Amino acid sequence: MHHDTRYEHLDALDDYKLEHGSQDIRGRPLVSPAGENYGIIKDLLVSRDHGRVEAVRLDNGKVCAVEPLEIHDDRVIYGERSVAHARTAGSATK
Repeated sequence: MHHDTRYEHLDALDDYKLEHGSQDIRGRPLVSPAGENYGIIKDLLVSRDHGRVEAVRLDNGKVCAVEPLEIHDDRVIYGERSVAHARTAGSATK
């Protein structure tokens, strides 16, 4: 999994409310399509400018964009779209 530095400046969701509680993916594992566990989603990171969740922070501190993630009831998948998104603009680190 690649750490995406573009989202490090965003705020954790602490004082924000989601429109739908079902959108809260905190506590779910972030995994590869093959099932490799990258960590547990700890924080939803919000852009105050856009007023929406743009990224997630894992329990190990890594950050990735939320848009290309595949969200399921019991897990969130970090697939090829996520890798490609992290590599744009040279912002990804391992």
